[in-house]
Amino acid sequence: MFQCVVKQIKYTNIFLSQEPVSVSRLCEKLNLSTQEVERAVEELQKEYKDRGIILKKVAGGYKHNSELDKKQKHPV
Repeated sequence: MFQCVVKQIKYTNIFLSQEPVSVSRLCEKLNLSTQEVERAVEELQKEYKDRGIILKKVAGGYKHNSELDKKQKHPV
């Protein structure tokens, strides 16, 4: 069951939006509690950690980025 929640979050606006997506918006869209959403986001963070995709909390919401994007914005 919980993996279904993770997949729902994976394919919601976090990965489609250019702006951070708030926990409350995810709760509303997926009919979940704050704790459920935050737990699912933690699972996604673990899942994508080794794939070069960063899912982090910014500006009151969650946004995805890639390691490549990060390097391009902050060259060494």
